[in-house]
Amino acid sequence: MTENKSKNLKNENTKEQQAKIYTIGTLISKIKVIQKDKNGEKQKKNARYDADDIMLKKYITNDDTPDNKFKNKEYMYHICTILNSCCSTRMGAHRVYATALAFSYQGDTIKEMLEKESSLDDKDLEIIQNTLCQKISLKDKDSKDFRSYSFATKFLAFHSRYKYNSKNNCSLFPIYDSQVSTVIKKYGLNKIDTLEEFIIKSQNKIEQEKQKILEKEKKDLDNYRTKHNLKRTIHLDEYPQFYRLMSILSIATELNLTDLDHIFWTLGYEIQKEEQKEKSESENKKQTIKS
Repeated sequence: MTENKSKNLKNENTKEQQAKIYTIGTLISKIKVIQKDKNGEKQKKNARYDADDIMLKKYITNDDTPDNKFKNKEYMYHICTILNSCCSTRMGAHRVYATALAFSYQGDTIKEMLEKESSLDDKDLEIIQNTLCQKISLKDKDSKDFRSYSFATKFLAFHSRYKYNSKNNCSLFPIYDSQVSTVIKKYGLNKIDTLEEFIIKSQNKIEQEKQKILEKEKKDLDNYRTKHNLKRTIHLDEYPQFYRLMSILSIATELNLTDLDHIFWTLGYEIQKEEQKEKSESENKKQTIKS
C-alpha cells in the first residue's frame, strides 16, 4: 500500500469515527448528563465565574443609573468593559469603547427589546439584526470596521437574565459564541433535516401548549428562509435564524435558553479542547518526522 493510499484510508477512518461520535443520539445523551449534573450540583465550582456573576448582577441591577441607562455613554462603556472581561471576548479597549458608543445610540431599541415579556416576533428580530448586529466603525482610517455580533447577544442575554427576567433567572435571548456554534455545526443542527431528527428524538411528551409554540417557531424559521430565498442550511450569523433555532432547541429539550447556553458552551469547550489536542499531537508528529 502506497503512502498516499495509507493517508487517505486513515482520513476516511477518522471521518467515520467522527460521524459516529457526533450523532443526534449522542448529543441528546450528553445534554441529559450535563443537566443532571447541574441539577445535582455535581459540577466543579469555578470561583472566577461565580465572581463574574456577582459583579455583572450588581452593576446591571444598579438603580442609581439614569431612567434609560442604555443611552448613557458612561454606563454603556462601564458595562461593556465588564462584559468584555467576564465573557473573555478579548476585544481591545478601542473596540469596547466603539461598541459601547454604537450601542448607546440604539438605547431606545435595546430597552424596548429587553422589556418584551415573551418571545420576539419577526419585526423585533429584524430590528436587532439591523441595529446591534451590524458593523461598527472605529473611525480610524487604518482600522477595519468590525461586527460585535456575539457581544451583542451576550449584552442582551445578561441584561435580560439579571434585570428584566430576574424572577426566573434565565434570559429570553440566546447567546451566540464560538462554543455554541461549534456544537451546532458538529452535530449538524444548522441543517434542517438534522434539526427535524433532533426534535423527533429529543421529545418525550411535550405539553400540547408547548407543541403549538414549537410548531410556530418552526413555521417562522421556514417563512424567514423562504422570504430570503435561503437553502436548507440555517445561517448562524443572522440573528433571526439563530434565535429561531435556539428557541426550537429550547422547547424540544424543555430547557430554558440560559441552561441550553450553558450546556452548549460546556460541550463546545470540550470539542474545541479535544480538537486543539489533536492538532498539537499532529504538529508534534510532523516535527518528529522532519527531525
